[in-house]
Amino acid sequence: VKGRLPARVGLGDGGRALWRWRADVAAALGNGPARHGVAVTPAAPCGILAGFTLHAWPGPGAPALAAHVLWWDGQEWSEDPELIARRLAAAQEAGADEPAPAACARDPVTAAMRQIGAAVRARVRVLRRSCWDAPRPAPASRRLLARLDALAAAAARRRDSALLPAVQRAVRFAAGGHTAGESVYVRRLAALPDRELLACLGRLPEPTAPPDTLQARLTGVILFGGVATFPRCRTSARCCSISTAP
Repeated sequence: VKGRLPARVGLGDGGRALWRWRADVAAALGNGPARHGVAVTPAAPCGILAGFTLHAWPGPGAPALAAHVLWWDGQEWSEDPELIARRLAAAQEAGADEPAPAACARDPVTAAMRQIGAAVRARVRVLRRSCWDAPRPAPASRRLLARLDALAAAAARRRDSALLPAVQRAVRFAAGGHTAGESVYVRRLAALPDRELLACLGRLPEPTAPPDTLQARLTGVILFGGVATFPRCRTSARCCSISTAP
């Protein structure tokens, strides 16, 4: 899973380095304290700029599995970095304020959250599929897996009930995604003689399992076009069942 994280946040083959792009945007626009929440700006055109992260749950303190910043133009969502940078610059130039308290269930913030919820669910589905898709092992991982398969077969023939579970756990580790440090470790393991490799089996990191549940956390929302971004409540519509007639 860890080996596939770069592709999820735009660092994969052919993708732009979004972490570098975000750092550049923050350097250009982030001259104030960071704030989470919802803001409204009169800048046109109307739309929504939303940021959110996806996390394994429960997993307090765990880093995000994916991070997204999206622009909604009333028809579809876009993650184009240049478009998002322009929208951020427009919001900074025009200014943004916290929205007034909701007047009824159809206020702009509620409508925006419904749109954002659909985008979050779509990206959760993509992330869950990528978590379960088996990555193609690197050459060093394939060499290590071949060595471990031979050791597992020998342990099975000897009915070595102590060694076989350790080898099987090592197979799961070798077949999974790896951090840069783990990739170096895999290359070292693949080159060890059998005796030394067997001695290392008990010290291997735990295999990374795909998360069972994912949690979305909003990092910020900006409604463009002010309160006109979404249909407001009609003045003749009542927002509750209590009559105000004399």
